[in-house]
Amino acid sequence: MSIKSEMIDDILVFNVEIKRATLDTADMLKEKLVKTIKEGKTKVIIDMSQIEFTDSSFLSSLLAGLNQANLNQGKIKLAGLRPAVRYVFKITRLDNVFDIYNNTAAAVESFSRL
Repeated sequence: MSIKSEMIDDILVFNVEIKRATLDTADMLKEKLVKTIKEGKTKVIIDMSQIEFTDSSFLSSLLAGLNQANLNQGKIKLAGLRPAVRYVFKITRLDNVFDIYNNTAAAVESFSRL
């Protein structure tokens, strides 16, 4: 699994470069998210545009990161969800928990409206 990161102004963007987001990748994402937020990077975008499938363990890692962000007055936004992944967010009602954007550029722009 590959999670690449880049800074856009004061926003950290994680590009998750996998097709299947499962237990194999969940712990790595959780570790990176929690560590990053504890280090003070509280504006985070996760680009999920390459993910074709996700399971509950990966969703749990996203929630753990979101909880850490909330504790540190931060925000995690998701970008680029494919239809099958977006459907999982809809049926689990996580689309009401996360701010979801069509692409990274829209997510970055949304931080300037805060």
